[in-house]
Amino acid sequence: MVMNMLVGWIALTLAIWVAAQVVPGIKLKSPASAFVAGAILGVLNLLLAKLLFWALAIGTLGLAWLFGFFTRWLIAAVLFKVTDAVTDELEVNGILPAIVGGGLVAVVASVATWILGLFGL
Repeated sequence: MVMNMLVGWIALTLAIWVAAQVVPGIKLKSPASAFVAGAILGVLNLLLAKLLFWALAIGTLGLAWLFGFFTRWLIAAVLFKVTDAVTDELEVNGILPAIVGGGLVAVVASVATWILGLFGL
């Protein structure tokens, strides 16, 4: 359980750092800031992602289920922007960088988690 949380944190940290390097409009105070932002984003994902998915599924009368990938991408963008609001370590300037960054963070974190899983972590 603890190892899974650490792997997720490392994956999110790497993903946020990559997003800050690639996406214009996303900045980190320092490379170490990715660890803080990764921890906050991980907690927000744990607490809010399922709730937001269900709220969107009910609010759109099931369309969120049909377009599950896009719904998860939208939720990732919203949580990425909320992480920006919660901490000074991460700066996301606008909704477009949040959408691109949220998608990039989701993809990079998934790939990083998969690769770390190959090494038994």
